[in-house]
Amino acid sequence: TSEGMEEWEGNEPTASPSHQRAARRRHETREPEMTGQVDADGTPAPWPARVIASLIDYLVIVAWLLVLTGLGWVIRPYMPSGGSLNLVLVDVVVLLFTVLPVWLYLTISEAAAASATLGKRVRRLIVQSNPNRAHVAAIALRNVVKLLPWQLAHLAVSRFILDEQVGLAIAFDILAIALALVTVAMAVIDRRRRALHDRVAGTVVVAIGSDRPRQS
Repeated sequence: TSEGMEEWEGNEPTASPSHQRAARRRHETREPEMTGQVDADGTPAPWPARVIASLIDYLVIVAWLLVLTGLGWVIRPYMPSGGSLNLVLVDVVVLLFTVLPVWLYLTISEAAAASATLGKRVRRLIVQSNPNRAHVAAIALRNVVKLLPWQLAHLAVSRFILDEQVGLAIAFDILAIALALVTVAMAVIDRRRRALHDRVAGTVVVAIGSDRPRQS
């Protein structure tokens, strides 16, 4: 009858209690996505995860340097022999082919949707301006400061090799070492493990997913 049809339509079938509990368990245990969003406090990335992530990224950088080494051997026979190298030209070439590509790798990776380099993605870490995703300008500044000791070391090495501006080379070397030590010290003593480049850019590296420490 029409009354029976109306009564049947008003009582939609619902899942059994056991099915509802199973659905809740699946929802609670589902892995969080790498969206760059974490809780407002931002759980600092644990040291083991950061070290492993850095080692993976160093392997990426070493791979690029090996490619450059191979290219150097290929073009070496075609380079003019004799004469002195221009120091400024050497500095520019080193910057363009070593520091700049690494800076691009770090910046593009951390400014992308995953907010992480390859190493950070493997260890489920992200870079953020707590509690939101870091702006690309902050990421760019972060990596300029992060790579500054490396660039200063390049400037020192080129001057030592060419035996030019040795006094300036020593100053670059000392400054590079000092910046590296300050960076490590700041990360160790900071409650949220922010290194110098994080403090300058207003960023922080946080853990998500399985690497996040459990709250007691």
